[in-house]
Amino acid sequence: MSATSSPEYTESIRIEPIQHKGGKTGCILIHGLTGTPWAFSDLADTLAAHGLSVRVPLLPGHGTRPDDLIGVPWQAWVEAIKDEIDDLRLICDELFLIGLSVGGTIALYLSAEIPVSGLVSLSAPVRFRKPWVKWLPLLRIFKKTWMKDNKPASPKAGYDRYPLAALAEMLILLKKTEERIPKIVCPVLMMHSKGDQIVSPENAEWIYGRIGSIRKRLLLLEHPCHTITKGDDMKQIHEAVIAFIEANRIRV
Repeated sequence: MSATSSPEYTESIRIEPIQHKGGKTGCILIHGLTGTPWAFSDLADTLAAHGLSVRVPLLPGHGTRPDDLIGVPWQAWVEAIKDEIDDLRLICDELFLIGLSVGGTIALYLSAEIPVSGLVSLSAPVRFRKPWVKWLPLLRIFKKTWMKDNKPASPKAGYDRYPLAALAEMLILLKKTEERIPKIVCPVLMMHSKGDQIVSPENAEWIYGRIGSIRKRLLLLEHPCHTITKGDDMKQIHEAVIAFIEANRIRV
């Protein structure tokens, strides 16, 4: 673990959001904490190929340097997606939220208060039971960042470390979202790897058992992976998401 910057982040990088203009059905794809729209590049193309309008925004504090995430409150991530929802509603008649990891948590949080046609939750946490969590307030006194065990191959995939201040904000978001789960009533598709070493699949089972939706499906994937949109189950995920949207979109 190290609090200093690694060589690949000595210069600021710039990751751009992804947009595809399509029909009246819109999808907002939300990447995870320290991640980037890269995680959704393949799924975004698949959705666009099916005539959907797609947006994959870059969350505040992301896509540049890890230090830029320090001091960004969890509300800023939520408000950024609210703004995307407002913009997309200007051109779309219906909206689906799709979130990966903490992006899935944000999607869960918002779908409890904003009417949407459907929600897709991928590898999303609401309960984070890592042993070091209880030491986070003390760790923040001595360290700014926590190096990841599995570093991304390229900065385009996300930061190689977690700013501890951002983890603290994440834990607040998780707690707020956990309280909202029973209020979610839209159709829901959940997917999670059985071998996810970052977010336990127990999260998906917990959410599924308490979510207020009548139309809901939980799909547990066989290949160990957290960023499942880039893993071995990618094709199965694409097919499940398209089928879910087709089953729940407005028929004219």
